[in-house]
Amino acid sequence: MSKRGAEQVMVTLQGEWFQAEDIPDFAEREAELASHARVILARFGEDALFFTNAATARQNPHADMYSREGAYEGFTGHVMDCGVIALSATEVGVFWGFTID
Repeated sequence: MSKRGAEQVMVTLQGEWFQAEDIPDFAEREAELASHARVILARFGEDALFFTNAATARQNPHADMYSREGAYEGFTGHVMDCGVIALSATEVGVFWGFTID
C-alpha cells in the first residue's frame, strides 16, 4: 500500500468500525490527524514498505482509504480488526485496532 494509504488507515483507527466519517469532527480534524500519522510513519524512512489487511488496498495500493469500500481481512478472533504494518531495513512497526462486540 502507499504511504498515503497507510497514513489514512492510521487515521481511520480513531473511528468506530475504522471509518473516517465516524471520527468526531473529522472534517475539522483531518489535517491534524493526518499530520500525526505522518510523524509516526516518518520514523520508518523514505524506503519503508506499508501493509494492511484492508482488501481495498490489495486491489488498488493507491486507493483512498478514507472512502474505502470492502472489508478488512481479520487477523484475530475479534469482530473486526484493522491496521498498518510499517517495514524498514531496521525496524517493523504494527499499528492496530480491534472492535470487540
